[in-house]
Amino acid sequence: MTTNLEGNKQIFRLLSDVLAETRIPPYVELYVGLICNIRCPYCYLPYKKRLANEIAIEELIKKLHSMGMRNVEILGGEPFLYRSKLLYIIDYARKHDIKISAISSNGLVYDKYIIDKIKEVGIGYLQISLDAATSKTYKIVRAPNDGLFEKALDNIKRLVSTGIPISLSFVIMKPNMGEISSFVHMAKSLDVHRVSFGTVAPVGEGANVQKWFLTQKEYETVKSEINNLKKQFDGDIKIIFNESNEVHGGLCDAGISKVAVLPNGDIYPCGLFVGIPSFKIGNIYGEVDKEKLITMFEQENINSNKYWERCVACKISVGGVNDRNAK
Repeated sequence: MTTNLEGNKQIFRLLSDVLAETRIPPYVELYVGLICNIRCPYCYLPYKKRLANEIAIEELIKKLHSMGMRNVEILGGEPFLYRSKLLYIIDYARKHDIKISAISSNGLVYDKYIIDKIKEVGIGYLQISLDAATSKTYKIVRAPNDGLFEKALDNIKRLVSTGIPISLSFVIMKPNMGEISSFVHMAKSLDVHRVSFGTVAPVGEGANVQKWFLTQKEYETVKSEINNLKKQFDGDIKIIFNESNEVHGGLCDAGISKVAVLPNGDIYPCGLFVGIPSFKIGNIYGEVDKEKLITMFEQENINSNKYWERCVACKISVGGVNDRNAK
């Protein structure tokens, strides 16, 4: 009799065969560059200016398209600092029927020309990482500079007025966990209809702020608060929060239907791992290491067979929420 775990492993091996043959699944998290205009203490990326052997954006996007990419999520660093790259991707996507599912930004750069182009092509949503409902907390968890929180809010208002779907994100940590409700109410006041919550990933710079990780008790408290907010704002604001203790017996999409690609063409199973060289599974000009991908899965490093949602069961992702910290 085949167990659920054995069945999931068989499914994963079949899907990894497909990945090894096509080399790129339809959905790609594309990092246009690693330069950012702020230095968030918890960032899952290590601070770098450039990668060696970065590929020209024209060559990179055409190669990914030829390999099967049909849906792209644009990340950085701060994508809006890469004006020419961003404009090229938007134009290429429009001409080749590639869906831009999301662009992730910190909201501190407002470029009307780029925004107009985004509106023309259409995207799933523009995500603004904010992590706070007050300037005081923003200075702790994102950047200590005066006026940046207010600048981000002003830009969010301008973005909302364009009609582009906006999502606000909030990484929950000890310094900001008291502002969860205020954050959702602030989103409502800004006429934003989507917010997402997550926890700190202990990778990259995030590994240096373990004092900010939630204890299990704190996690259960914020989970209850968010679930109550979902009920309160049902039909008005879509609140995204993937709970980490719901057992379903599924697979996440890391390395299966989605991969992350860096500016030098290196491929990772998930954007969460792009700061960890040992998780590299290939390059767009080489081969995907199928056996390495399977090994990671079987060790539950990237793809737990216990949960549907991709960022909640992974040992890397939820390393900051564990019973050892419970008090």
